[in-house]
Amino acid sequence: MKSQSLPVNILALLDSIINEAVSKISEFTTKPTAFSRHRVIDVSKLIMLIINMQSESIKKELFKNISLSGCSIAASAFVQAKAKLKPDIFRYIFDQLNMNLASLKLYNDEYRLFAIDGSDFNQVWNPKSENIVTFKGANRKPYCQIHLNALYDLENKTYQDCVIQPKNKMDERKAAVEMLSRLECGKYIVLMDRGYLSFNMIQHCNVNKDCYYVIRSKTGFTAIKEISQMPDEEFDGVLDCWVTTSNNFYTQNKDHLSIHLVNHVNHQYKKFKSKNSKDNSWDFKQFCHVRFCVCKFRINPDDVPNKEQWEVLVTNLDADKFPLDRMKELYNLRWGIETSFKTLKYDDCGIQFHSKKDEFVKMELYAHLIAYNVIMTMVNQAYAPHPKSKSNSAYQINLSMAFFIVHFLLGTGSLKKDYETLLYMISMFAGIIIRPNRNYQRKMHPRSAVVFNYRL
Repeated sequence: MKSQSLPVNILALLDSIINEAVSKISEFTTKPTAFSRHRVIDVSKLIMLIINMQSESIKKELFKNISLSGCSIAASAFVQAKAKLKPDIFRYIFDQLNMNLASLKLYNDEYRLFAIDGSDFNQVWNPKSENIVTFKGANRKPYCQIHLNALYDLENKTYQDCVIQPKNKMDERKAAVEMLSRLECGKYIVLMDRGYLSFNMIQHCNVNKDCYYVIRSKTGFTAIKEISQMPDEEFDGVLDCWVTTSNNFYTQNKDHLSIHLVNHVNHQYKKFKSKNSKDNSWDFKQFCHVRFCVCKFRINPDDVPNKEQWEVLVTNLDADKFPLDRMKELYNLRWGIETSFKTLKYDDCGIQFHSKKDEFVKMELYAHLIAYNVIMTMVNQAYAPHPKSKSNSAYQINLSMAFFIVHFLLGTGSLKKDYETLLYMISMFAGIIIRPNRNYQRKMHPRSAVVFNYRL
């Protein structure tokens, strides 16, 4: 069985990008003279080895990846070689891979469709780490945790961009603005949950002619006052607000103008402010007109306890092209980034790091994102019917098996086979029925860092 169209060999593309990075390796090493002499393992194999590592101990991973390690490098030598690299080289490979992906799917044959969200990754305790989270006045032990802010392509199922932050210094809105400022792909729609809504975020999206956004809003008293004062009925219209950083102007005009005050330290006359002062990000002038559309619709009847009855979305999409029913379907697609985090953490073993050093953890996280994009691109290329099915049900490929197959064959050196044959091997495990509109109750379970002892 062959794939439906002639696929682009993503593995060959990855090899070429790695070789290009190695050709200027001095830009990505801790010392200019690193890797200048002949070593047991060359740099390109070392990089591929880090990308292909999963959940076993370093010794077991070196043995599993015998085609890359040659089974002649010790764990200590591997760590010493890895320490010569900067995480920047994996960031470079990640960016170049995304720039060279071809045949990308478009939403409505017009827009790239993205979602922005974040997820936490626990790190093994390291008292020298910059990622330590502490608690004031609580009898709880500190721990190490990093936060991944991701820009995810929902149609092509790949990570387009990311910003890695310490959990104790996390700023999701700032990271989202940074990722959107780097995005150059023509017209796109970006979906964000209610934690991202702010006037600064709306205005950043408004000034970008290619950016169309859908941001979920809070509906209670903590929402924007114009939204919180809406009656309990469907609404699809435009709101106009004035935003200012002038406290004097706000005080004099708040009673008769729809105006909001943004307290930002860069726009205040006071040089020093109290630590309790609220600081909202604002990157525009002192007076700014902010215009956006609001879509309000019912999601649950009144008699359903402990559930919100109404949903509010803030957007700049055309109401004629995107009526309320279509807005519901569009925002529902945002859940794809949540399932991607699950695949990244568990199918690709993204939560299981092989070091407690901050630089190594960051390096491995970039490596997991590269592996995720490569394997999901192969899954997109593979044809996924179920050979034994006589029904009209649609099936999807088992992602756990797809990640296992690619990692296993890459480690044993068996990926020199015909590329379409490899895609066929992946498509053999297409046994999961796609059930649209299926609902599950979300269950949250706290998880600690995966320590090294379990791998022994």
